[in-house]
Amino acid sequence: EHSQSDDVGPTTFSIVIAGEFNSGKSTVINALLGSKLLEMGALPTTDEVTILANSAGAIASGNDGDHVHVVERARGGVLLHRVSGVPLLEDLTLIDTPGTNAVVDNHTQRTMKLLPTADLILFVTSADRPFPESERSLLRSIQDYRKNIVLIVN
Repeated sequence: EHSQSDDVGPTTFSIVIAGEFNSGKSTVINALLGSKLLEMGALPTTDEVTILANSAGAIASGNDGDHVHVVERARGGVLLHRVSGVPLLEDLTLIDTPGTNAVVDNHTQRTMKLLPTADLILFVTSADRPFPESERSLLRSIQDYRKNIVLIVN
């Protein structure tokens, strides 16, 4: 069976960023990378699985002087961002999820499908609405996968 994280290869440590829609997952990723590679906003901005991976020697489609950033659509509607010049991505792959508890039902399903493949889960919650029951329920279900979870209050 094909895993969406297989699109970048099995050799890197994979971190899945999970949480409800608009909890600030993309903001956290941009902060980790030290660059605004993902869209952020008050409305849900990530509506598909987005993989950020290292790309040594990428041909520039976007170049801000420090980073070469190539975006391509992979199988299953996954957006694959290949980025060079970001040391963090040399050792790991970040997977941004659409978020759970949104109006679009398959967002939660797509996020839940990725969680078992993660080496680490970053669970992002918003300081504006910390830990509603829907997030507590999601965390309980994630625990079933016996993965390490880091909780981030954004």
